[in-house]
Amino acid sequence: MSYYFLCNIKKTFCIISFSFSCFMFFSCENDMKTIREIGLRDTSPVEIMTEGEVIYSDSGKIQMLLKSPLIKRYEKEKQYLEMPKGIKVLFFDSDLKPNSLLTAEYAKSYDNNNKFEARKNVVVVNRDGEQLNTERLVWDVQKQIIYSDQFVKITTKNEILFGDGMEADERFIKWKILHPTGSIKIENQVFE
Repeated sequence: MSYYFLCNIKKTFCIISFSFSCFMFFSCENDMKTIREIGLRDTSPVEIMTEGEVIYSDSGKIQMLLKSPLIKRYEKEKQYLEMPKGIKVLFFDSDLKPNSLLTAEYAKSYDNNNKFEARKNVVVVNRDGEQLNTERLVWDVQKQIIYSDQFVKITTKNEILFGDGMEADERFIKWKILHPTGSIKIENQVFE
């Protein structure tokens, strides 16, 4: 055998050995951080409920009834419920009489911070017939308040009020517009 032939065999063997070693080193590693990151990228819900009803109670007393055509539950870093096809929420007083009604085209309920967010065509009507219209509303369950940082319109028996941002108790009985921008008086008219 010639010297040239032996050098080529050694060089080829070295290249194959190096390639195989690199392949084994990089491909056989399954660290738990990588596996968890791949799992977190999965955006599929863990549960799906159609025509769902959820009852929230406190000390055995029903506080509200939530209805939605579709409820999805996600368990990722932040656990939450998503209602992508809208919601209808009925709030009750201590005698189980309806106090207010909230509707929206989309909603999310976050488990970790006890906040509920309604978006897209949000409407709240209280027992006095006063109506709130906005595009985003947050219900802080812990503080028992609702608030918005968006444009709001509140219609009462006597006027229509406009502004940016509002705060109210969770039943929308006591409320205030944070930055009022205008109002329109409504006169009682009798139509024949």
